[in-house]
Amino acid sequence: HLGHWEEAQEHAVAFLRLGGPDWLESVWDDLLTFFREAVRHGRAAESARLLEETGNKDRLRPLHAALMAIAEGPDQLTRVAPEVRQPAEDLVKQLSDSDVTAR
Repeated sequence: HLGHWEEAQEHAVAFLRLGGPDWLESVWDDLLTFFREAVRHGRAAESARLLEETGNKDRLRPLHAALMAIAEGPDQLTRVAPEVRQPAEDLVKQLSDSDVTAR
């Protein structure tokens, strides 16, 4: 659904609401691909909201923090716990191909 955020978002919402005990491990690469494309198309903030709306903000806290840092700047990472910050920084690199770290 490249270039069609609204349509892609509908599918992503359904997908994100599926979650079971082993769900995250089995779909992690697909999630990263989806969010990488969303970031590439300037949809980091909308992607973070998508995690919130589907009840995945806490479950995917490092991913949410990474999307917020991409959307609003690396200072967002100073507001999260250290155990979330490092994985979030790694995810920022994976999602945006840039080396953004909290200052």
